[in-house]
Amino acid sequence: TLIGHNMIKEARKKDSELLNDDMAPRVMLGLAIATSIDAFVSGVTFSMFDVNILASVLLIMVITFIMCSYGVILGSKVSNKIGSKAKIFGGILLIVMGCKILIEHLFLM
Repeated sequence: TLIGHNMIKEARKKDSELLNDDMAPRVMLGLAIATSIDAFVSGVTFSMFDVNILASVLLIMVITFIMCSYGVILGSKVSNKIGSKAKIFGGILLIVMGCKILIEHLFLM
C-alpha cells in the first residue's frame, strides 16, 4: 500500500523533480538494503533444497535479462502515449492488492 501511494505521488511530480529524487542517498540506501535482503533470502532458500544452484542461477539470469529488456522496450514505447496515467493506475492497483492481502490475513487469524 505504501509503495502504491509513493507511485501515485511520484506520478504527479514533474520530470525535473524526479531526476533529483531518484539518486538521493536515502533512495539508493533503501534499494541497496532491499536488494541485499532479497539476495539473502534467495541464498537461504537455495541452501534448504537439493537444487542445482548453477542451473538455477543461469535460468534466473536469462529470464531476468529477457523480462527486463522487454520491459525497457515496452516502457519506452508506451510511456509517450500514456505517461503518468500508468503510474497512477499501478499505484492504485498496488494499494488494492495490499488492502486485499491485509483483509485476508486479518480474517484468517
